[in-house]
Amino acid sequence: MMSILQALTLKQIPKLTIRNQKCWSNCTYQDERLRIIEDAVEYEIKFSSRKSQEEFAIIIHLLGKIYLLLTTQKTCTKRELYYQNVELVGNQKRIDSAIDKISCLLKVPPWELGVLATSKGLIAGPLTIITDSNSVTDCSVQGGTLIPQDVGYEMHLETEAKFILLIEKDTIFQKLLDENFIERNGPCLMITGKGVPDMNTRVLVKCLHERLSLPIFMIADADPYGIEIMSIYRFGSMNLSHLADILAVPSILWIGVHPSDLTELKPETEALSEIDLRRTRSLVTRPYMADNKELLKQVNLLLELKVKCKIENIGNISTTYLTNLYIPMKILTKQFI
Repeated sequence: MMSILQALTLKQIPKLTIRNQKCWSNCTYQDERLRIIEDAVEYEIKFSSRKSQEEFAIIIHLLGKIYLLLTTQKTCTKRELYYQNVELVGNQKRIDSAIDKISCLLKVPPWELGVLATSKGLIAGPLTIITDSNSVTDCSVQGGTLIPQDVGYEMHLETEAKFILLIEKDTIFQKLLDENFIERNGPCLMITGKGVPDMNTRVLVKCLHERLSLPIFMIADADPYGIEIMSIYRFGSMNLSHLADILAVPSILWIGVHPSDLTELKPETEALSEIDLRRTRSLVTRPYMADNKELLKQVNLLLELKVKCKIENIGNISTTYLTNLYIPMKILTKQFI
């Protein structure tokens, strides 16, 4: 902000310089997680450019809102920030993008700026969460519950669970709930981020592991999207690599669906599309692949087989196959990567 004020004082056009969050060359793999390189490529958001004027204005607007939140010790959701000035921001995606850039610029997570995100992730099992605001969430309710939006490192956790099953998508989460997976294989916790996980889901997974030392097993589709989602939980993501220490959980154990399962179990599969193939080839080049040989081996096998398989197709091998055999045996026989 000082540089902007100085520019205005000198009658110069103000600008913001931010690390490019969509560039893999800005990331390195260190301490089992993605990190920002020191000489990361940056780009400028200039008020002089018509293309970036609106983005510049939104960021400055939000910095003012954040200053007010911090000085009054209040919090606000991203959704609330959007509705406070719909005319300026245009749509919710612009708010989300601007908050990510501010977080990167200041190198702090959004919740430390007083900005909270509405959760989409679900959790089920014997867990009680008491947040810093003293709200209590009982995760043992039937059907599971939404992960609180004010999760953070100050929350208190109580559980009898022995392990965590992290599930890529909601359909399998609901299927396992219907098959009483927790009662049959627990006590345990089940968590899903409903696809690409939001920050609240990742923070909770990280806290559960660090505070309670619970092993975390993950199941995802045997396709480039499933493998990438598993990698986000485990190694971190490109756009949030500046928050790797508080989001990445390198000890996550991937129990499947492994591409090698497809040759052994022979479930129903589908050919990889050209988009799938390009995405899989991109996975091979990720910074974390060279140091994770078994993971790389599975990705290369996916390219070799040129087919993909959903978790549902493994479950269709027989009734309750996932709950009674596939997942328990993967954990018991340590068939994880």
